[in-house]
Amino acid sequence: MINDLMNVGLRKEGFWESLNPRKGFSTDIWIGEMVISTSLNDVVFSENIEAKRESELEGIKVSFTELGMQLTFNFERFWQKAKGYPTHRRIADILNKTLIESGIIVKDWDSFFIERATFNCKFYLHSEDLSFLKKLLLRMAVEDIVKAKNDAVYVLEDYNYDLEFAFGNGEHDSVVHIRIVVTGFSQMAEEYGMSYQFDSIDLTDVFSILNNNLAKFFALVRSIRVDADWIKVLEILTSPQMSNSYDKNREILDTQKSLAPDLGRIHIDKIYEDVLGISLHSVLNGLNTWMKDTEKVKSELQHALRFLNRNERMIQNLQDKLKISKTLQDYDEFEDDEVGEEF
Repeated sequence: MINDLMNVGLRKEGFWESLNPRKGFSTDIWIGEMVISTSLNDVVFSENIEAKRESELEGIKVSFTELGMQLTFNFERFWQKAKGYPTHRRIADILNKTLIESGIIVKDWDSFFIERATFNCKFYLHSEDLSFLKKLLLRMAVEDIVKAKNDAVYVLEDYNYDLEFAFGNGEHDSVVHIRIVVTGFSQMAEEYGMSYQFDSIDLTDVFSILNNNLAKFFALVRSIRVDADWIKVLEILTSPQMSNSYDKNREILDTQKSLAPDLGRIHIDKIYEDVLGISLHSVLNGLNTWMKDTEKVKSELQHALRFLNRNERMIQNLQDKLKISKTLQDYDEFEDDEVGEEF
């Protein structure tokens, strides 16, 4: 289970009411909770360290098993601490410094592998869009496309990651918090050509991962949308060219029936009954009834078309808004303005 505080982190104050776009991007994105592990063969303990199965250091949760050591920390917090740090592997060096001060020495930081990483972004939505997104997710939960943790968190589960949508509970909340919890990092790193080293992840990688998986989410939304062919049928039936056409087409159908050829002495109705099991009279009568009934409900069909088109526009509008873009402003991975106080 992910730690929500670690993923809100530096943005805790006013988290659900507003956002501050990250420099170089159209919205706020960041790396939150990260869990990394290494073998105990790569760890040395000082003589005076107090043996604990689990301990809390300065911003790091340290856990031990019989085979390894696990570190859980807020990546963004250490990223901010690393501003201006003189070495290349800044985040690993700051983690290392904290561990050494506690009597834990890591032989090789390259030996760590990522067990779990959480990539976050926030989007501001107007109340109508926010309400529509919640209803969309609720319906997808009913259809068992996503899972509802509660009325504020919905999860799309995949083999190597979970895509989560989280909402605040306040009356004036206007933000949706979207996060990808990656548990199969090696597969994702291979797919996106990323470094396997935890401290070499770049926000441009996070940008691509979030956008691609949001696109996959909206591809799944298609399963609960009205088929585009039906929309086209409604557009044809409600078009001005189809107005008041019933009487005219009824006469044409009678004409077409009179033109139907017989096969020798065998009447066309008999052929239909023998071959198809239904008379031509019944076929054309059914078509006649359908046209007549369609003419009667044309007004309802027009309203239905407007309703369905509105929902389609709402979905497309959401897809456009839930997409991160890069800005002309240069991206500086160690600069982040006004993210708020640390938790």
